[in-house]
Amino acid sequence: MHSQICSCAYHTRSNTRCQTQSQLRPPARTPTGYNSSTVEERVMYEHTMVAIDVEATGLNHIEDEVIEVAAVRFRGTQELEHYTTLIKPSGDIPFKISRLTGITNEMVSDAPSFGDIRATLKAFIGDDPVIGHSVEYDVRMLAGSGLRLKQSSIDTFELASLIVPTVGSFKLGELIRRLDVPLDTVGDAHRALYDARMAHRLFVRLYEMLCSRDMALVEEVIRITKSLPQWPLQPIFTQALSDIAKSSFGRPILPRVTRSLDEYQILEPTESSTPINATTIQRVFATDGVLGRLFEGYEQRDPQVAMAQAVATAFNESHHVVVEAGTGTGKGMAYLVPAALHALERGQRVVVSTHTINLQDQLYFKDIPALTRTFDADRADGNTNIPDVPLQYALLKGRSNYLCMRRLEDVKASVGANEDETRAVLKIATWATQTRAGDRNEISLFDKEQLIWDRCHAAFEMCNGPGCGFFNECWFFHARKQAEAAHIVVVNHALLLADMVSEMPVLPAYDHVVIDEAHNLEEVATDQFGWACTATDIEDFYNGLIHEGSSNQPEGLLSRFPTFLKGSTAGPEVYERFSNIVQAISPSIERARVHTKELYDALYRVLTREADESNYDTRLRITAVTRRSQAWQSIAPIWQNVEDTYNSISKHLLDITGIVDNLAASNVADYEVLMSAFKRLQRFSVEFPIQCGNLISGSEPNLITWMIYDKQREVLRLAINPLEVATLLRENLFDAKAAVVLTSATLSVNSRFDYVMGRLGADTEHTYQLESPFDYESQALLYVPQDMPEPKDFDYQRTLEDAIVATALAAVGRTLVLFTATSALRATYTAVQERLNEHDINLIGQSLDGSRKAILERFKREPRSVLFGTSSFWEGVDVVGDALSALIITKLPFSVPTDPIYAARSEQFTDAFNEYSLPQSILKFKQGFGRLVRGKSDHGIVIVLDRRVLSKKYGQQFLASLPPTTVRTGPVRAIGSLVKRTLKPALDQDA
Repeated sequence: MHSQICSCAYHTRSNTRCQTQSQLRPPARTPTGYNSSTVEERVMYEHTMVAIDVEATGLNHIEDEVIEVAAVRFRGTQELEHYTTLIKPSGDIPFKISRLTGITNEMVSDAPSFGDIRATLKAFIGDDPVIGHSVEYDVRMLAGSGLRLKQSSIDTFELASLIVPTVGSFKLGELIRRLDVPLDTVGDAHRALYDARMAHRLFVRLYEMLCSRDMALVEEVIRITKSLPQWPLQPIFTQALSDIAKSSFGRPILPRVTRSLDEYQILEPTESSTPINATTIQRVFATDGVLGRLFEGYEQRDPQVAMAQAVATAFNESHHVVVEAGTGTGKGMAYLVPAALHALERGQRVVVSTHTINLQDQLYFKDIPALTRTFDADRADGNTNIPDVPLQYALLKGRSNYLCMRRLEDVKASVGANEDETRAVLKIATWATQTRAGDRNEISLFDKEQLIWDRCHAAFEMCNGPGCGFFNECWFFHARKQAEAAHIVVVNHALLLADMVSEMPVLPAYDHVVIDEAHNLEEVATDQFGWACTATDIEDFYNGLIHEGSSNQPEGLLSRFPTFLKGSTAGPEVYERFSNIVQAISPSIERARVHTKELYDALYRVLTREADESNYDTRLRITAVTRRSQAWQSIAPIWQNVEDTYNSISKHLLDITGIVDNLAASNVADYEVLMSAFKRLQRFSVEFPIQCGNLISGSEPNLITWMIYDKQREVLRLAINPLEVATLLRENLFDAKAAVVLTSATLSVNSRFDYVMGRLGADTEHTYQLESPFDYESQALLYVPQDMPEPKDFDYQRTLEDAIVATALAAVGRTLVLFTATSALRATYTAVQERLNEHDINLIGQSLDGSRKAILERFKREPRSVLFGTSSFWEGVDVVGDALSALIITKLPFSVPTDPIYAARSEQFTDAFNEYSLPQSILKFKQGFGRLVRGKSDHGIVIVLDRRVLSKKYGQQFLASLPPTTVRTGPVRAIGSLVKRTLKPALDQDA
């Protein structure tokens, strides 16, 4: 490891400065943004700095220990010297750390302790500023080992988030790849010296990119951060401003080039009634047709053609259709082709709604562009049945997904000395100069940064519409205009449903809609048609009127009102009337603050007394029994106080909106802002007492009232949801639209659609169950151990653990384990981790080892891995190939009986288990089973560790709902050998 700098195995106190004086090795290629000029001609940050990196046994600076450290002194692109050493910890290095870094216990067995090298390292670093990627961790770990660095530390993670906010991932390796940073050809990633050197090179690249930015943007960053004198990046931006001035002579920010809103041509009906031609459908999907020529390996799939014909008929005849299309059918293209043909021929917009972002992106960025190329090629072949009109399509999201430039300007003007808040504002502001869509999904916002986004997204209540100075550049209105001009508009279920009941719809008019992932529609509708409120939401309402925060926070609207009137023609009587109302409303607001706190405190006491103890979020359904309890008796008088104060506040706000309404012609600055803000506050003052009153009194029998305490955020949320959504969906969707297509891979139970159609309020005789083109009988084996204890039995957990370990060892990782509860996942994770690690198999747990996206990527990348997942991992996991060869379903996925929504809805059935619980569980079971086979070449085994599928009468219904699959039973002890035999071809190939 140290052959470059000395011949010793480890640095000791005698090696006070092992070093090299060479420059960085020249990159193997000239990356984008690096020209072929000499180093001296490039823009560089010329101050001497030290890049540091540590590897440690974990993330806790108190409990964990450093096992390797490196420091690289540099100026510009030149490495001046470096220091690195392995360090022996007091205990063993965890398996996961060894797997990640390559550092083993044997490697550090003779290494010095941190105490041995502390003075040497401190002397090497000196007083120079330090940099690193997520450098706070490195500094914290060094401090935990007794080395406290007092100088400023510059984080390349933070710098990258400001300079390239749309990069997606800010991991060191991903930034290096995306920004074409020249790699260090010596060393391994996740080793200290390599990572320190790459942090140096990343800093050089980021500084070059910063100096290519517009001067006005850098000036704005410096202005915003003046209130943060200790901000480590201040010197970087200050020198960058100087370097930009030298190179560009003060180039201003170039205006964003956007289409005028008037340039969009709104889609208009063509008055054609020509139906979609069945021959055209057949021709598009034919193996020897245009798809076969455009896409290598394309084969016609009969179920895909059948679905396309069913959707075409629904559009032609204006009826609804339900299609269950098995995995591999290609349902996306099956509904896009007839949807596009219908929209092109008749000029009638088709909305396509999905539940997940992954499917939304696949449709918009992959499938529809491919369809456009297909139609172009088919027209070129002389197919006159495809209208000669360019296919227009759009992706539209809810308002909260789009940035509002006017609100961002307000936030920038009000930013104070809060460092986290300022950083979030900077991140959004710099991204705003680069984005073309203003879409929240382009930028990674973490933790409290989301709170800043909430203050600057395109909220309806704060929108001035055409009266806004940024109207012609507004990302939301451009997205909406694009949707108005589109034949196909892609949305998500949340927007589709919220828009149905909105006073101000976002979606343009449509009569034809395809709802993919329709098995999620009831759950999303339950949420979108409901209401929720936390104490924070209420405090925001009060602060919106009169703010009690620190002086650097924006004041409430009542305090700011006179500033709006400056320069207007409003007479003194307006000031007097408004002043009188403020004097009257202020005591009510103060009383409301006190009483609502009392209310939430009292409700929390009820929750803690009545709800079952839980290590996770605590939930309590508020029923008639709850309201008769002794704990509830204190609620009524407190609520009466709250209701009285809100009646007063609402009355006074109504008077104020009347005053503002009469100022329309008085030349009031930002009149639309003022009016919309007061209307928003007045609307809350009416809605809150109505909804909360329903929760307190239980006067509405068709509502589910409950509350939940979020232990992580330490906040109590009150919630109301509809008892059933079928009526609302029937009225606003099925009765309101000409054709609705419901599709998913999992919609039927026992080959019938009664359950899903009943839950959603759909009424149609047009239903299709299309089998998957995959050969499940040869591609998948389903095994149920007949001697597996039932979940309630004492030895179930131990047997479960043994079965998981046996499967993982036999499959050499490559295993996905699905749980029904987080507590069970965590307990099993702890129990089997060491046993798997002993065999060099890595265990990855949901919510334990990173984000959902990150752990899925790890699972795909590292074959000797086992992934534990719950809830969302039962669907949307698409791992093609041998990376997923074994799937374990630990329990049948029945809902938790105490869940407030499930419990309330169960009471509506005569036989709740068979009519509600069982079909709901079967659909989720089918989703979980579908994770294994995702392609024609996939091959594997599904193990169900719940023998109720054999021992209970209802168990056969689970198996009958699956595609035709080979099912075997046997003892638990046979799992290992069976997995080996089943996966032998794949294992032999890898060997």
